[in-house]
Amino acid sequence: MNKIRNILIVGPQGSGKDTQSEMLARKRKIPVIVMGDLLRQEIKKKSKLGRLADKLINKGSLVSDKITFALLKNRLGKNDCQNGFILNGYPRDLKQAKMLDKIVAVDLAIELWISDKESLRRLAGRRFCPVCRQTYHVIYKKPKVKNICDKCGSKLIVREDDKVPVIKKRLSIYHKLTEPIFSFYQKNSRFLKINGEQPIRRVFNDLVKKINKISQ
Repeated sequence: MNKIRNILIVGPQGSGKDTQSEMLARKRKIPVIVMGDLLRQEIKKKSKLGRLADKLINKGSLVSDKITFALLKNRLGKNDCQNGFILNGYPRDLKQAKMLDKIVAVDLAIELWISDKESLRRLAGRRFCPVCRQTYHVIYKKPKVKNICDKCGSKLIVREDDKVPVIKKRLSIYHKLTEPIFSFYQKNSRFLKINGEQPIRRVFNDLVKKINKISQ
């Protein structure tokens, strides 16, 4: 496993990137880096980049690749990344992949594959408590009383990001912009495609088994 240090995990919404990234990071004892977390941390610290990102977000604008790349470059320079890292959900397009390639060697790119139908089923079934922020699912994590939060008794809602038209739009963007990076990594580094529709533990076991195999 020492031959593989720097890993990307990419997949559509609902594919389990967060779960698998955290499990793999614990096993390999390396950090998980999530761009959204980096942005939130910098905004909270009120750093120069954080203030600039916050200003753009408040205007309803997207944070530029230049800003996100600067944040990522700074994060990858930290001591805890010296033995490797896992990038969760980044890069999102070919331009970002090529920018990343200029500063760090990616040893393995992993696609967590699920169908659009499965993505819709997973995301559209999520429910959220607007008061205590607990999350539920109509199949996997049902509240004791339908549409009522177990913790505070508030009525559960469907977040805007989890509504079907929004999910379909995000999936369309994923197929158009993100999927082309797979051919880039197939040419330039090792690439794995994992069936994300399996149970969580089976996905993880499959992931570890295949990483071990190509590390030999």
